[in-house]
Amino acid sequence: MSEKSQVFGLALDQLNLCETGVPTFLPIVRDFIISNSKNEGIFRRCGNHQLIQELGTIFTWPEAAIPPCHTVFEVSGFLKQWLNSLPAPIISPDIAAAFLKNSDNPQSAIETLKRIRPLNRKTAAYIFSIIKAVLEQSDINKMNYANIQRCFITSVTQNQKGIYPAYPFTLLYVVGVRLLNDTHTDFILEGPLVEEVIQYYQENKSQIMSDLGIDQSRSIGSLGVSMPLAKPPLPQNIDMRGLSRGNIPNRKLKCPSEMPQEIVEVRPVARQRSNSACGRKYARGSMPMNSGESK
Repeated sequence: MSEKSQVFGLALDQLNLCETGVPTFLPIVRDFIISNSKNEGIFRRCGNHQLIQELGTIFTWPEAAIPPCHTVFEVSGFLKQWLNSLPAPIISPDIAAAFLKNSDNPQSAIETLKRIRPLNRKTAAYIFSIIKAVLEQSDINKMNYANIQRCFITSVTQNQKGIYPAYPFTLLYVVGVRLLNDTHTDFILEGPLVEEVIQYYQENKSQIMSDLGIDQSRSIGSLGVSMPLAKPPLPQNIDMRGLSRGNIPNRKLKCPSEMPQEIVEVRPVARQRSNSACGRKYARGSMPMNSGESK
């Protein structure tokens, strides 16, 4: 384990791993998000920046818990920041480019999962199970697949950095999520299930995409996937004076990944909350995890 005081920016193999072979905090984060997946705007609402950074410190310990003052928006915000800060995406860009680029073959998704190293593959399984759980509550949390694309999957792929080639993540997801094992800690990549998933995808592709709300006749090239087109970009003659009051014209932008960079930079800092009685005592597993609904 690195001597750094936060988990942000560390490679996966520099982190403490649990018995399932993923970073020790990932099962905690997944369980918390799934338990609170009915909260409207999960992954879209950003959460308190200071509390997100605090989680980055708490999770440096081999055993840790989420303090009660952290809501699902801080925890999901932590997950986005952590994924985006990894030195390389969990799906290796060179492997994705080799097997997935311009591909519509479910076998290419399986080959991609087979070729990424086990630590990355198991981490991806946890991420896929989180996406699945949030989508299952989309009628309540208002987070359909297009919203998750813009507010979360861009952190998984690190696509917004503009340094990795695009690939059809949707294909990887719809195939991979059906190959999760019973505990959602890894993928089943050999045996009868693989053939069943390939056949199911080939026979039901249109319905699968329709269930995700994807119009296959329209696409966004930035992610290399078919999905509903985003709303038109903001006009160039924005009155920046109004931004200090959060009055962004024409759109309700709630997550930095879908905000123009010039707006992100002037976005007011969230009200800071003291961590004196909150975060420090939750390192080393000294307190139980808060598993209840966020306020």
